[in-house]
Amino acid sequence: MERDVVVAGGSAGFISLCSGGHSDSMKPESYKNPVGPLLNPRAKVREVIDRNWEYIRVPGLNIIEGALCCPHYDTIQNNNVSRADDFSNMMRRHSGEYGIAVDEWAALVIDGPSYKVVSR
Repeated sequence: MERDVVVAGGSAGFISLCSGGHSDSMKPESYKNPVGPLLNPRAKVREVIDRNWEYIRVPGLNIIEGALCCPHYDTIQNNNVSRADDFSNMMRRHSGEYGIAVDEWAALVIDGPSYKVVSR
């Protein structure tokens, strides 16, 4: 970021700026090809599958070098897994990276070597 430009991203956009990120991309309502018997939306087993997805690590563009980023850090989604707890576990599995977590409705502003957190 040596060209005096503004780069912004929220949620997946934030992840894309980092070397990788903690993603809810396997969530059935947003995943392009979800697993399980989804051809019959009335099947009771679908409810179980829809709530048993896992967070995954996805690659980013590495603009924030070496960072594993987690948007929505303070949330629990429909899989009933704390994003904060799962991100901590992911950090243990990816010990070569450092973590940056940002709560829902918050932003990280990086200006050269300085940064600040903005929240409502």
